[in-house]
Amino acid sequence: MGENKLKIACLIDYASCAFKGWRLLVKWTKVDTMLYLAILLSALTLDFIPVITPPAWTILVFLLVKFHLNPSIAVPASASGSTLGRYLMSLCVPKFSKLFLKRNKHQELQFVGK
Repeated sequence: MGENKLKIACLIDYASCAFKGWRLLVKWTKVDTMLYLAILLSALTLDFIPVITPPAWTILVFLLVKFHLNPSIAVPASASGSTLGRYLMSLCVPKFSKLFLKRNKHQELQFVGK
């Protein structure tokens, strides 16, 4: 009986059944939503911090392997988080550069950026 359900679920969503360990999209739960949200937020956080951090893909791979997540959902979530993190960092860097750089250097950088 269990194999029949798996075959039906694979017919409904073929991409999620490509490998046996992936979670099926048919059984979507709040836990799945939280895991994919954790991927998005971890990628956003790692790319927002302007210091040396591990790459976002290492966290993505760890969560994919640990919780058997579907890569067709996890990869776009991670890419969206990374893009948003880099964009937010680009908005914040000019404001905080005044604190860490001398006024002369700050003016030179503004001139180069124009």
